[in-house]
Amino acid sequence: MDLVYDLEGNFLYRTLEMLSEDLPITVLAVVNQSYPGYVISDFVNLQDWGKEVKYEIILGGVDNGLEITITEDGTVLCECEEF
Repeated sequence: MDLVYDLEGNFLYRTLEMLSEDLPITVLAVVNQSYPGYVISDFVNLQDWGKEVKYEIILGGVDNGLEITITEDGTVLCECEEF
């Protein structure tokens, strides 16, 4: 687990590595529907902001991979290619 603070020492969020099989069903459904042909890596990073939880997920594909950030309700916030 990592704890992240700002420069003034205020707690921002914590990150925790977790198994992909422990992802919420909502997140799994969006990933499977929106990213056919990709496979979730074994581990994902959970970011707990207190009021909001986000998941950083590495997806492996045929040609390249993707890294996505997704909320608990299945909203994809960010998507970038992994090389």
